Amino acid sequence: MLCSALLLSASSACHEPVGPGLNSPLGGWTYRQTLFVDLDGEQYTCREEGALNFARSGTAVTGRWSVTFSSCVPIHVVTSRVGTGDVAGAAVSSSHANFTLGSCVYSIELHIPSIGGPPNTGAGSVNCGYTTGTGGSYTGYGTAILSR
Repeated sequence: MLCSALLLSASSACHEPVGPGLNSPLGGWTYRQTLFVDLDGEQYTCREEGALNFARSGTAVTGRWSVTFSSCVPIHVVTSRVGTGDVAGAAVSSSHANFTLGSCVYSIELHIPSIGGPPNTGAGSVNCGYTTGTGGSYTGYGTAILSR
């Protein structure tokens, strides 16, 4: 219950939760991405799903991410991404989110529902640096979708 809705006695205290406003793009999201890679003339596809959370720290946007599913086909050629990490280089507004998760750079257009409220979906591009099982490297390009 919010403090403004409470009747407080002289000895009681109230602390309202601190968090993103009702129309804020901050908070929790899930993501899905599909990357296409041409490595030595062969086509590879990497799919990944995960969770990320944006938070404001002073004037900066920070956060954490974690991979919940990752697979590259054919297997054993490209190393799939796993683990968790910090969101880096984030610039988030009510209409766009640009950020880095590990070796992947995202540029996402956020969508506000027709009934109003905070953005609840987004779509855009992702570019990732990957390594091969033999230590080589390449870049994957593809699409990413955010939802909550």
